[in-house]
Amino acid sequence: RIPFMIGVNGFTLPKTAALPVAMNFHPSGDVGWLPTDAEYAERRAAKDDPLAPRNIWKKRQMEWADFLADYLIPYDFLYRVSHAAYDSEPNWDILMRLKAQGRLAPFTLAYWGQIPEGGKGVKKWNRSLPYYRRICGRAKELGILDYGFFYGNDECNPNEFPAIRRAADLIHKEFPGVPLFTTSRDFDFGIGTNSLENVDWFCPLTGRYDFKRAEKARAKGRKIWWYVCDGPTWNCANLHIENKPIDARLLLGAQSVFFKADGFLYWQLGKWHSPRTIGTDPFTDWVAASCFGFNGEGCLTAAGPDGIPLPTVRLENFRDGLEDYAYVTILKEKIQARGKEDEWAHRARELVAVPPWLVKALDCFNDDPAALAAWREAMADLIEN
Repeated sequence: RIPFMIGVNGFTLPKTAALPVAMNFHPSGDVGWLPTDAEYAERRAAKDDPLAPRNIWKKRQMEWADFLADYLIPYDFLYRVSHAAYDSEPNWDILMRLKAQGRLAPFTLAYWGQIPEGGKGVKKWNRSLPYYRRICGRAKELGILDYGFFYGNDECNPNEFPAIRRAADLIHKEFPGVPLFTTSRDFDFGIGTNSLENVDWFCPLTGRYDFKRAEKARAKGRKIWWYVCDGPTWNCANLHIENKPIDARLLLGAQSVFFKADGFLYWQLGKWHSPRTIGTDPFTDWVAASCFGFNGEGCLTAAGPDGIPLPTVRLENFRDGLEDYAYVTILKEKIQARGKEDEWAHRARELVAVPPWLVKALDCFNDDPAALAAWREAMADLIEN
C-alpha cells in the first residue's frame, strides 16, 4: 500500500486551448526515413492495406476528433486545396459537433497560394475563387466563419513575396476579416522594407523568432505565432523522441508565455510509417522513425487496435503545457480583476512573467519537473487565494 494525497483546485480550465494551436492531422506514410529497401517495400505495401494505420483510423474519424479535442487540439488539415482527392472541404459535421460541445477552435478554411503577375495569375485566381467562396459561404451559413483562417505559402522565401502580396490583396478584398496565416520567411513580420504587409498572422520557426520585432509587429495589429519541425535542435525544446518529454510541456507552456507567442503551429500529428497498428502493451509494436531521421517528427499520435486513438508521452506533455499556459491566463485575469497592488499582486506578476529560474532564453530553460511543478502549484495557490 502506498499512501498519497490529492489536492483539487477550486477553479476550472477552459475547454479549448488558451494558446491557439494549428495542427495538421492527416495520417500518411509515403515519405520519410527509410533506412532499408525492405522497410521501404513494406511501407509502400501498407499504403493500400485497409488495416494499416494510415487507413484504418478513418473508420473512427469522429472518435479521433474527440480525442484531439481532449488534448486541446483542433481537428484540422492545414494543406487543403481544391484539386486534392481528399479533404477538399473541412469536415463540417465534426466542426459542428465540436461547436455543440463548446470545443470549437480556430480551423483552416483552405490553403492559399501565390498569384503570379499577368494572365497566368488571372487564370489561377479564377480557378481558386469559386472554391474559396464555397468554403467561406458554408462556414458563414453554419455560423463558424469567425473561427476560420486561410493558411498557406508555407516556408516561402523573399523572392516569392510579390506573388504572395498579390494573392493576399485579392483574398482580403473578397473575404474581408478572414485572417491570412503563413510560415513564409518574412522575419520582419510585415513591417520591413520588403515585407508581407498585407498578411495578418506570421509564424516563424522558434529558432528564428525575434522578440523585439514580434512586439513591433503586434503593435501594428499582427499576430506572431511560432512552430518547430526538424529544427531547431541545438539545446532548444522540440517534439522529437530524443528530446526530454518535458520539452514539449515547456515549449507550449512556460516558453510560449515568456516569449509572448500568439499561437503554436505543427505540420503533422500522424506521420505514420508503421505498417501495423499497436497490438497490446507494452506498445512496442510501432515504428516511431517518421521523418528525415528525426524520430517522432510529425508523429505525436499512434493507432491502436482497430485504429483506436493513442497518445504518445510527448502528447501528454503537450497538453500539460497548454494547461500551464491556461493557469497563466487565469491568474492574469485575477490580477486585472483585483485592480490593486499588494503582496498578492506582486507575487502573481512574478509568476505570470515566468521566473528566470524556469526560463531565461530559447536554449536556456530548467527541465527539472520539480521546478515546473512548483511554478504551476504556486499559480494555483494564488488563483484560489
